[in-house]
Amino acid sequence: MKTRSFKEEYSFEERFGESRDIVAKYPDRVPVIAERFSRCDLPEMEKKKYLVPRDMSVGQFIHILGGRLHLAPGKALFVFVKNTLPRTCDPDILDDFIVPPGTNLDGNFFTFTGLRQSLLGGLKDVSFKATKASQVEFPALHGQSVSYAVLQYGPNGINPPHTHPRSTELLLVVQGQLSVGFVTADNKLFTQMLNQGDVFAFPKGLVHFQKNQSPKIHAVAISAFGSANPGTVSLPKTIFGSGIDNWVLAQSFKTDTNTIEKLVSANSA
Repeated sequence: MKTRSFKEEYSFEERFGESRDIVAKYPDRVPVIAERFSRCDLPEMEKKKYLVPRDMSVGQFIHILGGRLHLAPGKALFVFVKNTLPRTCDPDILDDFIVPPGTNLDGNFFTFTGLRQSLLGGLKDVSFKATKASQVEFPALHGQSVSYAVLQYGPNGINPPHTHPRSTELLLVVQGQLSVGFVTADNKLFTQMLNQGDVFAFPKGLVHFQKNQSPKIHAVAISAFGSANPGTVSLPKTIFGSGIDNWVLAQSFKTDTNTIEKLVSANSA
């Protein structure tokens, strides 16, 4: 039996056509076409189609799929995914770096001095402040998948529960002592007490917080991110300061609208 070439066997136009039909029928799912074949003689492929929940990562799906297809030496797996998921990380770039039009390219372009003052510690009038060096403040970071933030805490100051949807956070305590923690997707809380020089990792997208343990002295930490634009979603501000109907919030938190109105007022400034 004559076997077809790899190019003949894989008609991407055919795959895109199949995926379009699936998307039209199931708009809330991601279509995945998986095919298994032998590297040696390319026989007829074992082909299956899957509808994958949008919140499942590609890695999770491949792990499940590999077990179901019983992959063995001499076999290969081709997975075709219709790209309907939003990007959750920085895109790759084709050049060494990205230079905005009209930029005078020299060493100054790759230098950011906006964190100098924040490393000195003291705060006035606020209990917490985050000074960022992301692609917004530091354009040289566009496409480089890195950024910094310096976090300053007044006595008993807190960084309220929040998430970074596009990056893991690696926090280094520079001064003071911090109580930190994050909550997993299955609602498990992990906490730790950090001293000067300690490092803690907050997994990407998970709710987390920090608190200065001292009622008298300031604390400072540096956060590194695996994205030039990690994003910050503050839970108090997002929930109570975004205009969600008070009745909806009252029902969700099993309380009354008077309580919600106080929370909205405190988080709308």
